[in-house]
Amino acid sequence: MRPTTPAALGALSRWGVLAAAAALTAADLALKALAEHQLTGGPGPQLLGVLELRPAYNPGVAFSLGAALPA
Repeated sequence: MRPTTPAALGALSRWGVLAAAAALTAADLALKALAEHQLTGGPGPQLLGVLELRPAYNPGVAFSLGAALPA
């Protein structure tokens, strides 16, 4: 049976957004872990045709603006 009241529809859409956010967060974390595992400790950069992948870390905030600040 489908909910027909606006409150019930709003609750369902909130749960849908929450589920989508949780799924995207899990996918992001898993892909980051996989990329770090594949790109570190190897003989050199990974070559994919015209793309060359190397791990890089950002010690600061956006564009390393906070790199000189204390932790």
